[in-house]
Amino acid sequence: MTAFLPEVNSNFRLSANVRLVFDTKGYMEDGELNRAQIGPSLQLNIRPLEKLKRITIFDMDDMKPMPVVLTIGYRYLPSSVQPAIHRLQPIVVFHISFPGTFCCRTGTAETLTGQNGSFAERIETDSQASGA
Repeated sequence: MTAFLPEVNSNFRLSANVRLVFDTKGYMEDGELNRAQIGPSLQLNIRPLEKLKRITIFDMDDMKPMPVVLTIGYRYLPSSVQPAIHRLQPIVVFHISFPGTFCCRTGTAETLTGQNGSFAERIETDSQASGA
């Protein structure tokens, strides 16, 4: 059994504080696409902090130096075996700098999933730390 996880992300800056993101993710097993999710997100941020800019200077994601990022996303999960799933995902992420070159990222996501006319809600939290 061979598994492959293709993912394509593209983003476009609408202004200094607004970014449009389009994500496509899939899960292929033995050459067949089992799961996929497709959808846009709108990311809103405030001005970057200079200290976070210095810490994340080699990071390709230009949202890392932003102290607060609000994301509102929609995901469509097609399926060949069951009805499609629709998800609305509001996410808030905080990037916090500490003395030295240490940075912490914490976020909360609330996912509203709709399938067959019923809705389910799930709340997730995530934390990461990085430093040089």
